[in-house]
Amino acid sequence: AYNWGSYETFLDQCRANRIRPIVVLGYGHPLYTGGPKQGPTTAAARAAFAAFARAAVARFKGRGVVWEIWNEPNYEPFWENPDPAAYMALVDETVAAIRAEAPEEWVMGPGLAGLDPVFLKACLDRGLLGKVDGVTFHPYRFTSPETVALDVAELRGLLARYPGGATVPLVNTEWGYAIGQNAADQFEQRSLLIRIVG
Repeated sequence: AYNWGSYETFLDQCRANRIRPIVVLGYGHPLYTGGPKQGPTTAAARAAFAAFARAAVARFKGRGVVWEIWNEPNYEPFWENPDPAAYMALVDETVAAIRAEAPEEWVMGPGLAGLDPVFLKACLDRGLLGKVDGVTFHPYRFTSPETVALDVAELRGLLARYPGGATVPLVNTEWGYAIGQNAADQFEQRSLLIRIVG
């Protein structure tokens, strides 16, 4: 049984305001994994996750949702013992379930922590581009926003080595400057955030 809670209202509000939401499909469930941040690495856990993803898409398809499979699977706090092969096994099963339900829906991943070309290459070698409609990343940094251009160029170069990679959308789905972490105060934060979207 799935409890969609306030998602109905949220997605209705997005549509009313012409906002296209990105919905992250994640995380683990204690019935199948040891905890929410442990990746679904067993056949039973992957099947349950894929069933959940298919149910979510069945419920909300046609509302302009962009579906992202997991959040930062290359980062220990969000996937214990990150493993591109395990992540791609999840992608294979989840994308198949989503496509069976609604082949027109947009699916993206892996939602990389940072830009991590090593993890991404391992996913690409296992067929990521044949599964997703866009490649997602989270380019947090302690340097200026403009430095992201070099990192994006590196990822673009990597993607271009694979069929279809030169034109696949490369999408930043999470980025910011937190006060006390990579911005000294609200004034610096404001300056940096304006430069991200500018």
